[in-house]
Amino acid sequence: AETVHGVSEVVTAYVQGQALTSALCGVFTAVLLHACKVPAALPLAVFAAVCDVVPVIGVVISLVPTALLALTVSPATALIVVAAYLLYHQLESYVIVPRIYGSSLRISTLAVLLALLV
Repeated sequence: AETVHGVSEVVTAYVQGQALTSALCGVFTAVLLHACKVPAALPLAVFAAVCDVVPVIGVVISLVPTALLALTVSPATALIVVAAYLLYHQLESYVIVPRIYGSSLRISTLAVLLALLV
């Protein structure tokens, strides 16, 4: 009973951090797909934001339908979308997530990065 308050603060901070990173992923995806004229950009962006909750494999889950729809525009567009997704995933994993979680959970960026690697 004594730890419930402390634990709920940490869980709330984690959920807020995850919501922010998912929203950033959704915005990035919407802008990218709109710029590349990929059909159904908004639903795919929402799908990417939801899949962003799942660590590591979420990007792959959201990338498959997005790449397939990008192929309807052109193979070059699909390649651009795949490359941009993978670059964004790296940026999110090594820069955005450690900073956001470190800030919201009040722990160092290095500690977050090490926890993600483990």
